[in-house]
This record gives sequence, structure tokens and C-alpha cells, in this order.
Amino acid sequence: LYVQSARGRNVTASDGLSRRSLLCGIGATGAALFAGVDPVLAAVQDEGRPEGEFAVSVTDPLEIESEDGTTIVATLYEPDADGERAAVLTTHGWGGTRADREPLARFYASHGYVVLAYDSRGFGESGGRVDVDGPNEVADAQALLTWLAGRSNVRTDGAEDPRVAMDGFSYGAGIQLNTAAVDDRIDALVPRWAWHDLGYSNAPNGVLKSGWAGPLFVSGRENGSLSPEFLELAGPALRSGEPSEALLSYYRERSPVSKIDDITTPTLTISGWHDRLFWPNEALLNWAGIADNDVDSRLLLYDGGHDFEGAPSTPVQSSYISDAVLSWLDTYLRDGDDADDLARVSTYRAASDSFETGERFPPEGLERESCARGGAGDAPVFMRGNGTRDGAESLSVDFTVDTGTEIAGVPRLSLPVTAAGGDANVFAALQRVDADGNATLLKDQVAAASPEGSETLELDLVAVETTLAPGESLRLTLTLRDGELVDVPIPGVASDLFEESETPEFLFVGVNEDAALEAPVRRA
Repeated sequence: LYVQSARGRNVTASDGLSRRSLLCGIGATGAALFAGVDPVLAAVQDEGRPEGEFAVSVTDPLEIESEDGTTIVATLYEPDADGERAAVLTTHGWGGTRADREPLARFYASHGYVVLAYDSRGFGESGGRVDVDGPNEVADAQALLTWLAGRSNVRTDGAEDPRVAMDGFSYGAGIQLNTAAVDDRIDALVPRWAWHDLGYSNAPNGVLKSGWAGPLFVSGRENGSLSPEFLELAGPALRSGEPSEALLSYYRERSPVSKIDDITTPTLTISGWHDRLFWPNEALLNWAGIADNDVDSRLLLYDGGHDFEGAPSTPVQSSYISDAVLSWLDTYLRDGDDADDLARVSTYRAASDSFETGERFPPEGLERESCARGGAGDAPVFMRGNGTRDGAESLSVDFTVDTGTEIAGVPRLSLPVTAAGGDANVFAALQRVDADGNATLLKDQVAAASPEGSETLELDLVAVETTLAPGESLRLTLTLRDGELVDVPIPGVASDLFEESETPEFLFVGVNEDAALEAPVRRA
């Protein structure tokens, strides 16, 4: 563990600094790297969107007063076209500004939509303090909807009711879902890379995702004006490595998990297999929860997401997503029927560089199978977190396939364990092992849990997709040090993703007939 200090010296843990103190002190270099989540999205946002038939006029800046008198600053993109047009409201990712929305805004405006891109409260030029897409940010979005309805070239469905959609990534996705839960004027949503429960996102199963939490905290502090409540709750969590119940409650109140039943707006949920901040598991919960409200709910999973190294993509994916969002908006904003051409579920498969479409997830033909029973071997395994010779630091089990095998969905691990010496943070992941023994972490994803005492660990792993050829193996790895699996090559950030146990913890992995790894599988 090291970071480069201001004087150019490698600072290690032996210098008396914990990883948490390093994360909290990333400073200007880290803040520049994390000047909002949006730079991480660049490969997805700016690649080859097809321009429409209309030239675009831009008005900037615009100052719009919110309900409490706070000034929200925005940019208006208008197609050079006659008549009333439907509108799109969009904002940026955490720590970003409305300028980050320009490629998306021009894309929609060139296709005939009036687009309003704005600086979220506390970021960019807008006033107020950042409250993590809370009630104030929702009130801002509502004020902007009303403002759009007052434009002479914006189509309306009634007084102060514009024909409008919302589209945006990450922080700009969360505000869509939170606003739609209290305002039925929105006609369509396109939340990309959204969360379901921010508490789970930041600390899945009680384990702090400090590789994200630290840099994002710094980004928010350096690029915005954070609310005192958020500072008081988030700061101690970074210092201690443990989020308080008050912080988790704060996050839940700003998440679909607490209001999914109130979202009745047609929603196209877009998420990435590689999203290491808001796992695709969360998109699945949003998609299913909105569908349960008898609302048109569609799901699109592709090789994108929050990923430090940049999300992989292909022209096939870019084109498919551009067509999908236009079909979605044209249907609900222009009374078209293009959504009939958009599948209820679109699942990108890397092996074929194509989308599999259908009505369900996991895709048709994939059924849950138990890949293994009987635990990890013929005898219990003793794991010790400090890697001393009387205990292994990780445990791997390989399952070789003798026929082509596809996996797509949420694997589930059931494993009897006993944690000794206190709570032990445990990390689990799936790897694809080729015929030469080379292992690749599936979609860069690692799950975490914190078992206490003796229990059967029931853990949903991160949703993945892969194709195994005959002779290849699926490897399950369980470790007490997530650095064994994760590499986050960002200056100022430790090489691991999660908060690890500070003391040398012990874990016994038992042999038990209840031990199993289940996954959605389709065989050739």
C-alpha cells in the first residue's frame, strides 16, 4: 500500500498512516482525477452518437429560481425547427457540471428535442448545498419542469405540465427516480448507471467500498458545496471504515429502495456489467420493482459502468444504445410506437459482440443450476487474513466444463463459515480460467460480506455474463484480502476496493452438504 506524497516519496502503511487516512487525504491530485464521476464515463458518453436532421441553437447561461429561492444555472439546447417540441431534462454526475451534458444534449436536440441541461444544486454555478439528490434537488428538478412548461416551443399536456423525459448517468440518474416518485409530470425516464440503495452501493453487506467512497468524498468536497448533514455523516464513516446506521438511513431516503412503489413513469433502465460502484444487481432491482407497478419497464445491460480503467465498449453497443433511447423517447414523447422494436430485456454478450433480446432476465434458456456441493474440498479450510503459513489467505475452487456453457445473471453462494477473532470481511468473486490456466476476473467484479461467528454465508455475487468453452473452468475464489482479486490503478487510491479487516482475522470454511454455488446457466 502506498501513495505518492507531495514530496515525491512513497508513503507506506509503516509510516503510521492507515489506508483510510490516505483516502481522506488524497487532496488536489485525487480531486482532479475524480472531478466528478463523469470523466470515468467519457468513453460511453462521447462515442459516435448519430446526429439528427436539425441544427442546434444554444442559450447559456440561464438562471432559474428554485422553490426555496436557490438559483439553478442551466444551458438550453433547441432544435432549429418550427412548432412545439417535446423536451429532455438532464444533469451531470457527482462532482460534474452541466458542460458534461453537452454531447448528450446536442444529440437529443439534433433529433428535435428541446433540452435543458443544468448544474445540480451545489455543483458548478448553481447555488445551494449538495444534499445527495435529496428533497432539495428533487424540488429543483420540479422547478425546472415547470420552467420548461412555460416555454412557447415546448409541448405541454396541461398547465405547468411539459411533455418531457429525463436522461442522465449516475448522480444524474438518481435524481430521475427520486423525482418521478413524487411528480407524475415526467413522461419517460432513462436512468443510466443508477443506484437502488445507496447504503448497499457504498457498503454492500456492511463492508465499506472505500476505494470509491474516499475519492468521491474528495471530489464532492473539492468540486461542490456539501451539506453539513452529509459531511457529518460521511466523514466519520471514512475515518472508521464503518458506515453508521444514520448514514445508511440517509442514503436509503435518497434511493429507490424506499420509494420504488411510487414510481409509475415508463423507465428504460441502462446498466453496465462492469459497474463497480452501482452493481448491475441494483439495476435489476429497479427494473423489476418498477415493472411490479404495472408500468412499462425495460432493461438494457451492456459492457459499461463506473470503472476506474474506463468501461469497455464496441460500436455495436454504442449504436444499439443510441437507437434504444431514441425509440424510447419517440414512443412516449411523440406518441409513436417505436418502443415495440425495443425488447423488454436487452443483454449484451461479449463473446458474440451482440445483444440477446427477450422478455425476461436471466435470458430465456438460462436456468439456475447448482455448480457444486460439498464445500471447498475434503476437509475444512482455515483462512488467516495476514497470510501466515498456518493459514491460507484465499481459497479457490475450479469447476471445469465439458461443453460450451453460458452464464448470465446473479450467482449465489451458500457456504458454512466461522469467523473468529472478531468480524471478518470476506470477498468472493468468479473467474474464467482458460485451458492454459490463465484466470480473468469476470467483469472486474468482487462481492463482499462480513460474517459474524458461525453461520451459513448466503451471498449474492455481482451479476456477470461469460461464455466458457469446453476445457475451461469457472473459478470461485474466497479471500480475506480483496487486493488478491482487485486492481484499482488510480494514483492516491489503494490497490484494493473494499475496507479490509484491520486485525488478522480468522475464518474456517467448513465442508457441509449445504455448501453450494448457484448460477443461471445455459449449456450448448
